Amino acid sequence: MVAWAPSMPLWLHVLWALLLVPLPPCAGDCDPDQLSDDNLKHTKDYTTQKSFPNGTVHAYRCQNGYQPANERRNATCRGTVWELDTARPLGCHGVGCGAPGGKDSIDHGTFRSYLFTFPNKVEFDCERGYRLHSHDNQLVDSAYGIYCQSNGEWSEPPPKCLAVVCPQPKAVSHGRVETSAGLKYRAVAHYECDGGHRLVGPSSRECQENATWSGAEPVCEEVKCSTPANPPYGHVVVTGTSIDDVIIYKCFADGFTMSSRCLPQGVWSRDPPKCRPDKQQPAPATPTSTSTTPKTTTTTVAPTHCIPLSGPTNGKLFSAEGFGVNSSVIFICNEGYVMRGPSNVTCRPGGVWDPPVAPTCFAPPPWLIILSVCLAGLATLVLCCLGLFYILKRRRRKSPPAQGYRRQIRKPGPYDACTRDEVTRLGKPFPVTSL
Repeated sequence: MVAWAPSMPLWLHVLWALLLVPLPPCAGDCDPDQLSDDNLKHTKDYTTQKSFPNGTVHAYRCQNGYQPANERRNATCRGTVWELDTARPLGCHGVGCGAPGGKDSIDHGTFRSYLFTFPNKVEFDCERGYRLHSHDNQLVDSAYGIYCQSNGEWSEPPPKCLAVVCPQPKAVSHGRVETSAGLKYRAVAHYECDGGHRLVGPSSRECQENATWSGAEPVCEEVKCSTPANPPYGHVVVTGTSIDDVIIYKCFADGFTMSSRCLPQGVWSRDPPKCRPDKQQPAPATPTSTSTTPKTTTTTVAPTHCIPLSGPTNGKLFSAEGFGVNSSVIFICNEGYVMRGPSNVTCRPGGVWDPPVAPTCFAPPPWLIILSVCLAGLATLVLCCLGLFYILKRRRRKSPPAQGYRRQIRKPGPYDACTRDEVTRLGKPFPVTSL
């Protein structure tokens, strides 16, 4: 190392400083990174080499996942620039995977693109009424796709387009639902309600592309009439507001009564009556006692009606005349129930029911149902046997005599045909023996 000399001229100091600056690579070296781009890369033989001298021939090829469109090419280092064969440049294109599944399309679907080379993605569309599922039958969304890999294989098997199937419609309480064309796309579900119920909601629903039924699920509500209010100058007895229930109107002034029945349309069969004004309210249902005092006398007022009755559980009540005196009330049990007690009662003078006990409706025990079925079957069997016996008996009467049988016909005798005169001439009677 040369020591610093204060008396050294300035130009020597500058020269010395320039000698200490590192020199760039010698002319003619080429940088291997200049060959790197999206589709090309140099061979692994030179990956550790930082530069290549002038005149070096360097082979290059396509990146992983790409393949050359022609034979391998070399690049030559000319100074600091790689010289490529411009007449025959190396072309690289992605490795081909072929059509997914080896078909031009999938069943009931199509490809969104037809680039089947690395690293492209292929997505799919299904026809209306079909939904896209993976190869293992898992429902996937519209963004699902498969990729062509660098090894020329697809990332997954192609998906499937499966027919849309809606779930079975739920059963409707007090109603029924029927479907046409099964449960596939555009199938229609029709809803109906049982008697005494009305449908609230759509009467039909359609199976949509997303495998759901259109509209909201309907319900069947019981048809009921509105609860009536008391008419002016009268009152109403309400035993129920369901179909076939009967209400009784009664006027205070003249005791006029009128019944009205709840119709299947949810309205009453008759409008409330127009009662006349009355200055005095009706007498109570129970008789009042009569007492006499030195100052006042109270007279008993005879009741004009009986205590209103209600229909039995699992049954109904019918009355055309209300609950006034001499009116009758009929009780009927619902189907499948048996009545215990009187089927009708009458309001007697004095405001009491005759008989005083209202009936009840109860379900018969199982043994009684079984016994009824057995008795009905036994009666049918007896009638069949009697009919068969009658038919056989008539056939026996009409059957011809057996072969070989001859009826014995007696020839007429001398006394078989006698006139009255001949008989008179015979004189006294005499015994006759049969032939």
